[in-house]
Amino acid sequence: MKRAAAAAHPRVIVFGSGQGGRAAFRRLSKLCRVVAVFDNNPEVQGRRFCGVRIHAPEEVSRLKFDWICLASIYRDEMAGQLLGLGVPLYRLRDGSTAVWDPSGLPRPLSEWACRRTVIVGPLETCRQAAKSLAGSLDIVATQASDAAAAPLRRREADLYVIASPEPQRELERLMSEGIPLDAIEVLAPESAAGPSGGRRSRQTSHVARKSPRY
Repeated sequence: MKRAAAAAHPRVIVFGSGQGGRAAFRRLSKLCRVVAVFDNNPEVQGRRFCGVRIHAPEEVSRLKFDWICLASIYRDEMAGQLLGLGVPLYRLRDGSTAVWDPSGLPRPLSEWACRRTVIVGPLETCRQAAKSLAGSLDIVATQASDAAAAPLRRREADLYVIASPEPQRELERLMSEGIPLDAIEVLAPESAAGPSGGRRSRQTSHVARKSPRY
């Protein structure tokens, strides 16, 4: 029974105690057991964040966890730091973008690597989504549904992200143009500013040494 409960509620570390970390913590706490928070700032290490202790990332080997949510725009730097500390790539998940998987969890970092992406929807929401997802996906184009454009099936892309208050309409349009369902993601209308989407429904304490800025 204990083993089954552990599988249903994975032990998670949130890397980042800023606004992104708070948003990720709030979402993850409904589905997971957040056991620690990481931050490179020595001034906050040892404090409590949403009731959980903040650790230096260098303490990772002392903690028991299933995966780490990178909840910051400095995702790549965080990943590099953790890989250098011996954390395998498959234990890292990307909480820095608005697109999470259908179960409501952030996607594995390796799954997002080098995905050529087209964002579709009204022009303004396309722009907001492109800004939010920049750095996490290779955005090759935006397709404004309120402007004339070439059929999406002509574009070479791995992922089509719908950023629209009417996602069902955009979904039907994409599928009618030959885009497979498993290549389509949907952003919640409010998610351009932080994690909140899903598919389809869907250091150092030594003052002389500088801590990373993330």
